[in-house]
Amino acid sequence: MDELHAYRKLAKYYDVIYSFKNYKKESNDITRLISKYKKSKGNMLLDVGCGTGKHIQYLKLKYKCAGTDLNGEMLAIARKNIKGVEFKRRNMMNLNLNERFDVITCLFSAIGYLKTSDQLKRTFGGFYRHLNPGGICIIDAWFDKSRWHVGSVHMRAYDYAGLKIARIGYSSIHGNMSVLDEHYVIAEKNKGVTDVADKSELRLTERKEFIRLLKDVGFSPILLKGAIMGRDRYVGIKQ
Repeated sequence: MDELHAYRKLAKYYDVIYSFKNYKKESNDITRLISKYKKSKGNMLLDVGCGTGKHIQYLKLKYKCAGTDLNGEMLAIARKNIKGVEFKRRNMMNLNLNERFDVITCLFSAIGYLKTSDQLKRTFGGFYRHLNPGGICIIDAWFDKSRWHVGSVHMRAYDYAGLKIARIGYSSIHGNMSVLDEHYVIAEKNKGVTDVADKSELRLTERKEFIRLLKDVGFSPILLKGAIMGRDRYVGIKQ
């Protein structure tokens, strides 16, 4: 099952599954990076791979925000919950919005779903073209091979009135791709039990390659090691 198909089925449960994330704190961290590194005068922010818009919910208090994602079901939730923000269905590899921004964010390791070096470079180039001079991109990376735990298992349960979710998974590796084999059992009051399988492959990109690709398209990159959930964060500055 491809990742997008599974996350279409899981879209309405997504904010429950990731309810442990402190989006307010993460957004405050992003705001501090923007204040430190951004040199452009505007306050236009684009969140690429925005999902249900939980970061935008807080970032829009300081910036004029827009969001893109490939998952239409996720965007429908974002549009319902967050007013005054334009959400568009776009593939991050083919950004063509006919406007420029001062900040582009790509958070929670969404960049990991790009499978090849060429796809990464193409995406970084799109970010660069959509930024004003002095603007920045902030990208949350996935893991590299040295920090990926092959053979590990994990389980998490979510217990709400009328809704129970069990999530269990196993991690493996295939070439330079990490593989997450996860299964969700979802029980809803008066609806029954649903099983959703999600086998995701995310690229294990080494730090040197990530930095090189950012430089290749014109960025001056800054690496923030282990900045978010043990994963690296990159700031790319457009001079």
